[in-house]
Amino acid sequence: MANSTGFVGTQKVWQEWYEVSTGLHARLIAGALIGLTTDDELVQIKMTTAGNIHVEMQPSTESVGYVTLGSSNNHAGQVGGNSAFPSAAIAVTTSGAYSSGDVMGASVTFSGCFRSTDIMSGILQSVVVTDLSTAAQSAIDLWLFQTVTTGTTYTNDSALTLADADIAKLVAKVSISSGDYYQFANNAAAVVSNLGLPIRATTGTGLTGVAICRSTGPQYASTGDLNVTLGILQD
Repeated sequence: MANSTGFVGTQKVWQEWYEVSTGLHARLIAGALIGLTTDDELVQIKMTTAGNIHVEMQPSTESVGYVTLGSSNNHAGQVGGNSAFPSAAIAVTTSGAYSSGDVMGASVTFSGCFRSTDIMSGILQSVVVTDLSTAAQSAIDLWLFQTVTTGTTYTNDSALTLADADIAKLVAKVSISSGDYYQFANNAAAVVSNLGLPIRATTGTGLTGVAICRSTGPQYASTGDLNVTLGILQD
């Protein structure tokens, strides 16, 4: 294989390799443009300042067009992954105590769980529950669904009756026990981590969730006392 290099002053601007037996050329120009040729065809791949990848095909001297790959899901040169931390407030009741099995608040939407409607999947890695009422610290089952559960009515402080059509939308369940909470002076928080649960949506980039009480008699002082945050490793 032969090769040659071109300079402007002391700056290397291109380098070319040529395989005699196959007629294949490979050219690297300014570290940004790759040219591959077989006889009279040239394929150029380059990154624009906007983050798009352009692919141009040229037979010798005449351009035959190019393909632009959208930047939304192209991660050329990216090191590391994407994480999302969607949060939802659980509108708990203040008029009485919950019983085990009761719906807490209503169904909620965790928005922005996934990168786009083209890639609606990821790994649920953690759940964080914050409780502004130090007395409650309720055990909770958090149920997550891949789309809106249109067939089920969620009634605060009442037992859940899940419609048959909606149970098929279930994608994950995470249990938070009373022992998971750490009590601070004026509030409490629970963290459940290392879950490693694959999750996905079927429409949009969010998930539907519902919290079910698993303690007896927790009471809240304010409807905004309870909040849930998901930790998601996005595909």
